[in-house]
Amino acid sequence: MYNLNRMHILLTGATGFVGRALAKVLVQNGCKVYATTRYAQTQFSADIQKCIFDLNDQNTYNALPTKIDGIIHLADGLAARFEKVKNCISDETLLKQVSHTIQLANWAKTYSTAKKFIYISSLKSMCGETSPYLLTETDTPNPTGNYGRAKYLAEQALQKAFQTDANALTVLRNPIVHGPGATSHMARLLKIADSPWPLPIACAKINAKRSTIGIENLCHATATTLEKKIIKSGTYIVSDDEVLSPTEILHFFRAALLREKRFIPLPHWMWSSMGQLPMLDKIANRFAKPLVVSNQAFKKDFDWKPIGSTEQSLLRMVMQYIAEQRENRSFVKHQKLRFLPKGFLNSAKPKRKHMVTQSF
Repeated sequence: MYNLNRMHILLTGATGFVGRALAKVLVQNGCKVYATTRYAQTQFSADIQKCIFDLNDQNTYNALPTKIDGIIHLADGLAARFEKVKNCISDETLLKQVSHTIQLANWAKTYSTAKKFIYISSLKSMCGETSPYLLTETDTPNPTGNYGRAKYLAEQALQKAFQTDANALTVLRNPIVHGPGATSHMARLLKIADSPWPLPIACAKINAKRSTIGIENLCHATATTLEKKIIKSGTYIVSDDEVLSPTEILHFFRAALLREKRFIPLPHWMWSSMGQLPMLDKIANRFAKPLVVSNQAFKKDFDWKPIGSTEQSLLRMVMQYIAEQRENRSFVKHQKLRFLPKGFLNSAKPKRKHMVTQSF
């Protein structure tokens, strides 16, 4: 699919959800992947070269290969440090953590032959949990949380580090990622959908569409950035074309899990009230307020289009969840998910008779 044959790529964060999927895509397309890990016991496939490397330890830079074509940086460690910290952290403290990413960039410029540095950032570097208008690359970033502010500071610092070679840096901002193996809020939403109890949802009058991206499309966007002979620099937003609300995703999950349609629609004022509570503010905002982005700039500059739909990615996510959490189910019950009818996302629940009588 990609013209990446014989490219040597250094991939940080290869043990994470995105990193594992991305490493697999790169290897399948002929890349020599050098995957970093802090632990010697970490196991990779035979196609991947393991590098014991700690972003916070300068002494481990000797383990990194220098004859490489590009670097994909995922392991900045900002999510683990700041995503759950509620107190506002000063920019000085955030910059100390960002400095490790800059050290990697300086090493790449000084000691390696890498021509491309791809930084996987986050949509949170642009805004908080919601946005009242469509977000594009031309909008002025206004991150609110510590994690988003740290990501934005990292982007700025990288742009400064590559200002004499600006074409080498590409920053990809992505919304929440879903797909098999997801460990984010989407995975928790799937577990909630599997509950036998009635679930609160936003009433029909609430427009709370939110952009997402499937893991396949994020890997596709990254690989496309890597393969372009004419290097496209800059900061881009990548996302699926489809835009769904958390309520629609819950409907999808419940139907795919063969759960009854049991929802309790809540009015806007109730979600707004819950948004004032410290423990429920993020959840309430996601259900009651929109966060929609445009991926048109990336599609135009890189001649890119998603290779899969949001529905397909969510379905694969459900199938893996069933395989892992419900191994006592029969083979037939597992296979039911293969026969979801078209337009399934818009229906509250597929007909059991239709699904049971399919042959395979």
